[in-house]
Amino acid sequence: MMRNRKALPLAAAGAVVAMTLTACGGGIGSGDSSQVVFATTGGTTTEALQASAYETLAESGIEVLEETPNDRAKLIAMTESENPMWDVFHSAPYDTIEQCGVLYEEIDFDRIESDGVNLDSANKCGVPFLQSNFVLAYNADTYGDNPPTGWEDYYDPEFPGERGIMNYPKDMGLETALLGAGVEPDDLYPIDYDKAFETLDGIRGNLHFFSTGAEQQTALANGTVDMMLAWPTRLAGAQEKGPDIEVVWNQPIAYSDALGIVKGAPNQDAAYELINAILDETSQAALAEVMPITPVNENVPTSDAPEIEEFLNTEEKSEGTTITRNDEWWGENRDEATERWTAWVNR
Repeated sequence: MMRNRKALPLAAAGAVVAMTLTACGGGIGSGDSSQVVFATTGGTTTEALQASAYETLAESGIEVLEETPNDRAKLIAMTESENPMWDVFHSAPYDTIEQCGVLYEEIDFDRIESDGVNLDSANKCGVPFLQSNFVLAYNADTYGDNPPTGWEDYYDPEFPGERGIMNYPKDMGLETALLGAGVEPDDLYPIDYDKAFETLDGIRGNLHFFSTGAEQQTALANGTVDMMLAWPTRLAGAQEKGPDIEVVWNQPIAYSDALGIVKGAPNQDAAYELINAILDETSQAALAEVMPITPVNENVPTSDAPEIEEFLNTEEKSEGTTITRNDEWWGENRDEATERWTAWVNR
């Protein structure tokens, strides 16, 4: 049963008990049940959790220590040396699938307070905690009466405009290239690499690669790109800088982020407490208030704030065209996909 926890305003973030691992304080990695170490992304997600989940745990005597960013290479090194200093890792479901029992502990779902929580995308070592979509965003000021209407336009060499894309295959460059080439959603997996890269080749001269969400946001805001394979969480920030950013709701690709307990984590009891605090209604509402995400706790509504709702996928907007990323395929094929992507980018 989900515990009832009082709501806390986001402004309380400054009062939370959270720090980086470089901060003073003994016992990190020592199995001290009064603390838990969370390797996470930072940014808006972390700020929302600081004002909600971290405060909840502080009230019960558990201090949350943060490590940002959530560096997977460090995670690998820690687990290989059997000396993990982190307890909970902000991950992707395909990683918790692929590395279950290696980088991550199997989850005891009897310890997950799942009342109202949608666990459809959970796996043996991963618990979903937010849901969003990859979308096609564009500058409406640039396109006027001739905006892109789908991935076919994004990947059409004859369609005008500079394109932006994240420089990681996991961020749906391969899937959207296949959609742009006319592949049906049900036929996306296994990925046809030759067809995907042939499609990407067609727009190579107008393609800009980015490594962070901040770069993505800046490029849309300053006009470096006219359309972007984007994270919705960055679109409001771009629009605040001046341009009118719109979204094509034809074939958004749904994904979730996951929480995994690090293999051999020293504070596993507290790790479950943190996961449950992030899944509770207070924390899920805090996340939904500041980002266009769908809470995994279905007792929490999505935001109706105009600046959030504008970039939030709904059934009415996408009209049944939403596609779900295949985490099982990515868990099995990420290394090969990354090698092929890197070779294509660097050739």
